[in-house]
Parts: sequence; structure tokens; C-alpha cells
Amino acid sequence: MEVRGHNQPHRILESKLNSVKRSLRIALETKAQRFPELSVSLPELSKTLFTKAF
Repeated sequence: MEVRGHNQPHRILESKLNSVKRSLRIALETKAQRFPELSVSLPELSKTLFTKAF
């Protein structure tokens, strides 16, 4: 019981993070279509964001 309670905040956080990742990816892909030069920096940007997130 206590283990489940302890895991709950982590699961919520993970769920929110996945949601943010999805939104961010969609936003970045949309921008990349309009601004092709951005697509080059996309992987680097994602890496930087998630390194800072943790």
C-alpha cells in the first residue's frame, strides 16, 4: 500500500512530462516545417531540455 502511494507522484510527474514532450514535439515539428533551418537543431534542443529537466 505504501509503495503504491510513494509511486503515485512519480507516475503523475511522468505522465505530465510525457504530455509536455508530446506537445513540444508537435510544436517543434510544426515550426520545423515552416523554418527548415530549425530542424537541424531539433535533436540538440530536445537533449538540452531533458538534460535540464532532470
